[in-house]
Amino acid sequence: ADGTKEKHWLIHTQVGQAYLAEANNTYKYLEAAQEAAKYLKEKQNWQDPETERIMIRFVTYNPRAYMYSITDADIRFSEYSKVFAVFRSHAVSIKPYKNVGTHWWVTTIIFDILFVVLVFKMAVV
Repeated sequence: ADGTKEKHWLIHTQVGQAYLAEANNTYKYLEAAQEAAKYLKEKQNWQDPETERIMIRFVTYNPRAYMYSITDADIRFSEYSKVFAVFRSHAVSIKPYKNVGTHWWVTTIIFDILFVVLVFKMAVV
């Protein structure tokens, strides 16, 4: 309750790295993050009753869609036991025109340009 801020990247904590270093856990990132969060909660007293805000960010990748996403959760606690939560998610494709033939690729680019022009026109009006 001294007003300090803490920041932890769960899979890069000592507990998360130790979990990943164990046999057969090399790619179990979710479980490593869960172990690190459990350690912070149980051993580091991370659930301080004076906590006013918790911000969590998830960065994920979908290999089937070739997309990265960032999801933010901003959770605030009031003095009167009210919880205010704001969630935001953004995604970006790293291969937007995969497996598209040349003529379809050109058509898709043209429609993308028209969409962007339309969005800008709507924003100006």
